[in-house]
Amino acid sequence: MALALPLFAACSGDTDGSEPVVRDSAGVRIVESPGPAWATGEGWRISDARVTIGVVEGAHGEQLDDVRGAVRLADGTIVIANGGSAELFRYALDGTFLDAFGGRGEGPGEFLDLTWIGTNADSILVWDRTRGRVTVHSAAGRMAREYRPALPEGVLAMDHEGRGGLSGGRILLRSGPTFVPTGGEFGLQRQPLGARLVSATGETIRELGPFPSEEIHLREGRQPGTIIRTPVLLGGATLFAAGGERVYVADNAAYDIRAYDAEGALVGIFRRAHQPSPVRPEERSAAVDAYLEGVPPVEEIREAMRASLESVPIPEFLPAIRALRVDSEGFLWVEAFRRLGERVATWSVFDPSDGWLGDLTLEAGLQPLDIGVDYLLVLLRDDLDVEYVRLLDLHRSS
Repeated sequence: MALALPLFAACSGDTDGSEPVVRDSAGVRIVESPGPAWATGEGWRISDARVTIGVVEGAHGEQLDDVRGAVRLADGTIVIANGGSAELFRYALDGTFLDAFGGRGEGPGEFLDLTWIGTNADSILVWDRTRGRVTVHSAAGRMAREYRPALPEGVLAMDHEGRGGLSGGRILLRSGPTFVPTGGEFGLQRQPLGARLVSATGETIRELGPFPSEEIHLREGRQPGTIIRTPVLLGGATLFAAGGERVYVADNAAYDIRAYDAEGALVGIFRRAHQPSPVRPEERSAAVDAYLEGVPPVEEIREAMRASLESVPIPEFLPAIRALRVDSEGFLWVEAFRRLGERVATWSVFDPSDGWLGDLTLEAGLQPLDIGVDYLLVLLRDDLDVEYVRLLDLHRSS
């Protein structure tokens, strides 16, 4: 069982003594880190789980189903976005279930597609992608207000995904790519996608991009006018994260992370040394098998999808970055891409001014949902695919 594995590991930090190279280019601060700033024995660490929420079988609010996110409020209350019931579950600091609010529907305070949860001061923000609506709830769960982001004509709200919250109730919405062949050509390509900063009342502050989307392969279908779109597994993609006063955007192929301020202006670039890792044949096969787990269990469909995936050229190297997160103090956490079978995830911590501080490690099955001053809320699934949310202690060095 995944639950029986160690849930944490101490931070690592071997520095070569080299200082980061910092330069300014047209007002953009570029920080290149040859090594971590933390020396061995220094830095932050993560320790045992304080609270575990979730059971194999239990009453309403005890068993989790399709967790979409979680946050911890200032008073210690934990709020979990439970996608299976389209509800927000509230828990006391010790993990005791308090109540639930929301539910599936189109009325005030209800959700159709609860896809992102964040906070603004002590308010809870929820993005419902299907409704194209942001709902604001009080810490006690009462709906305060709701609004729809003002989008240009022809732009669909359901094509946007929540990617983080900034100070003042602003949120970052990432748009999806098109399905039209770039320049009319087929084959391997990364179509353009964008993001927009939205104010607490729904106005677009600024559009960001375009950026290259996930790598895909397009070819003509058998029927005239149809297009077959196949994802390139282990291929390139652009990752987003937001928090505090910053938006971070990274192409996962390299350690080159761009920082934008809360008004959408490029203000920094962070780089660190990275050695590309060639893709192994067994990693390609494992990626195909993992993708097919989400395909309907119909043999003809699965075999056709497998043939399509395996016909796409394999990338030469694994991505450099797997995920981005921003903690409550404005530090950027970057998860390195893991090789097949690796049981530990490495998260590099970046200071928004000084670059790469050092690394922290977690069990590979733990997905950070919310990172605060002294805690991490993480999601994990056991071998039966039962979901749990855990509260871990985070110890920051002075």
